[in-house]
Amino acid sequence: MTLLCGVHVKRVSNCPHVFLIVLFYNNHMETLVQANIFFFITSIAVLVISFFVIVLLIKLRRLVSSVNALVEKLKNTSDYMGEEAKDLIDDIKQSPIFRFMFPRRKKRVASDAVKTVPPKIRRKV
Repeated sequence: MTLLCGVHVKRVSNCPHVFLIVLFYNNHMETLVQANIFFFITSIAVLVISFFVIVLLIKLRRLVSSVNALVEKLKNTSDYMGEEAKDLIDDIKQSPIFRFMFPRRKKRVASDAVKTVPPKIRRKV
């Protein structure tokens, strides 16, 4: 048994090629096994995270559609309330109490108003 690079290597035969193969197997196969384990765990983690992202996107889509429906209802309600408010204001303006408290002003006719137009200024050339 020989100690090489901190790894105990058993000589299988006197042939140097077999020794190198055994040395490669002992040193690098542990790394390959660790890499395989790492990629297996990473693949499972990616699958789990992808599943949760898909579920989250489905829930988000349902939420957005619900909010969209709510906004449409609010828009329709606000349009209706706007029309009702206009009708209410017209009814109040036509009521006799409102007209008594706030009488309408007479409109001035343009001919009655004195127009003050400044004279044109001519420049000397």
